[in-house]
Amino acid sequence: AAMEGLSEHHRALVRLAAAAAAAGTVAWLIRCSQRRPLLLGAKTSQEEREKFRPVLAEVARKFFFVCMDIAGVAKTVRIRIEENKVDITDEKLREQLVRQCKVFERLGGI
Repeated sequence: AAMEGLSEHHRALVRLAAAAAAAGTVAWLIRCSQRRPLLLGAKTSQEEREKFRPVLAEVARKFFFVCMDIAGVAKTVRIRIEENKVDITDEKLREQLVRQCKVFERLGGI
């Protein structure tokens, strides 16, 4: 409901910002965590953070490119829908894009 007045491009940017915030939250949780044993064979929490940085950067990079690809497809589809005056709700379009672009599968594959 909060994004109703936004264009699809702006919605995609909002979603991308939310994904970046989520990645930042994960990084912060890892940084602040005092759990044992440490991951990735690290001996200290500092070493663990240093080992996780490139992993998180790679996940964020892959996530970004998947999102950009899907946003490009969505933009093209929306333009064609407007050109051909197809009557479809945003919710139906979103469902079709999720299914046809295999959004969850692609993001889960990261």
